[in-house]
Amino acid sequence: ENEMAVRLAYSGDMLVLPPNLYIVGTIHLADIHYPIDSQFLQHFEMIPAYPRYDLLNATYTDFLRNLNKKIIAYKGIDYTFGHSYFMQSADSLDFIRVLNRQIIPILSVYFQDMDFVREILQEALDTAESTKNIFGVIENENLYLEVIRVSW
Repeated sequence: ENEMAVRLAYSGDMLVLPPNLYIVGTIHLADIHYPIDSQFLQHFEMIPAYPRYDLLNATYTDFLRNLNKKIIAYKGIDYTFGHSYFMQSADSLDFIRVLNRQIIPILSVYFQDMDFVREILQEALDTAESTKNIFGVIENENLYLEVIRVSW
């Protein structure tokens, strides 16, 4: 039951897919830009997966929660950042690198207004106890936004 067999076009060999094979695909809903994408999705079961703050080390959970609240307010929940960005231990996580090389580039695409990106990122940093008065968002010499440590 549910076993599927197909003959391969070029070799003529039979390919048999066992009944216990499940194919799981993922898609970031914020990346859907064309009507064909949404038509394609109607053929699949959608299971939402949003950030799990309980999986994070306690160090930057409040920052991620604050940033995602701002993003939800302006773009919606499908644009939030997941917990995987911050799942390393506090000792091994390079927080500034994650912000500069992953978070800021994505925020730049989402909002396309660097002043606004700077504003929401700095506000998230300033309102989280773990990052308050420690990090600042600047425009570097290459005119890119960058998070730097401003105090120890």
